[in-house]
Amino acid sequence: MKLCSEIGDGARLFAMTLLLTLAPVCAAAQSKDPERMAVIVYQSLGVEPAAVSAIEKVAGDSARERGYDVMGPATAAARLQPGELDACAGASACFRKAGEKLGVRKMLLVGLGSLGETTMLDLRLLDVNDRAFERSLSSSTATAGADWNSFVSGAVKSLVPAADPHATLVVNSAPAGALIELDGVVLGPAPLRLERKVSPGKHMIAARLPNHVSERREITCEEGQTLQLDLLLQPLKHESVTEKWWFWTAIGVAVAVVATPVIILSTTSAGPAAPLPIRK
Repeated sequence: MKLCSEIGDGARLFAMTLLLTLAPVCAAAQSKDPERMAVIVYQSLGVEPAAVSAIEKVAGDSARERGYDVMGPATAAARLQPGELDACAGASACFRKAGEKLGVRKMLLVGLGSLGETTMLDLRLLDVNDRAFERSLSSSTATAGADWNSFVSGAVKSLVPAADPHATLVVNSAPAGALIELDGVVLGPAPLRLERKVSPGKHMIAARLPNHVSERREITCEEGQTLQLDLLLQPLKHESVTEKWWFWTAIGVAVAVVATPVIILSTTSAGPAAPLPIRK
């Protein structure tokens, strides 16, 4: 029985090792392309060309940091007719038609204006396919010595949601080395830090270790959260044969079966009782 148990544990570890080897390949095959976004300065009034170029670059880089595949202003301008966005006159429906032509899902429209020593930034985020989705944000900063990077980056990150929101999961087990599963998928032995993206919401985490009781727990992850779990696995209790109820039941039955013929034999071997003598 011990040999069979060791073989079984070895087979399970081999299978799980194989799964861990193939998991990155499967994950890569299932990964989806990032959402495409066009970043376009659609209006610029009184702002120096160098400042416009700096703001365009920072806005594009900030959108990439949020997980989007960004189409820059130069590429977008090459695919649209000259003055096509100017003709929109700020109309969202017109911008969405331009987005369809560009083949993007979202459009980040940047409006710039300078008034005296102040530069004003107007951001609009449109979903090309969802007409109900539209966000806007306005901000301003001193033009002289402006830190365009922090100014524009902060505004973009406040307005633009993450393309693929995720949480970070950290799992420890006692004893160490338990295989961790997330929603039925083997992740690896604990301790581990799940650097890959975990979608917000409810998930089922499980820990398995030979000769220990498996641990299962439902968790709820929030976007941007780092969630740490410490899982304690209890060892399996190995009962001796004499501690099992059926052992003593079997012993009682065996004793009863053996004792019954002995009693019968003792009764029959004694023979009939001798008659009492009669006195005359």
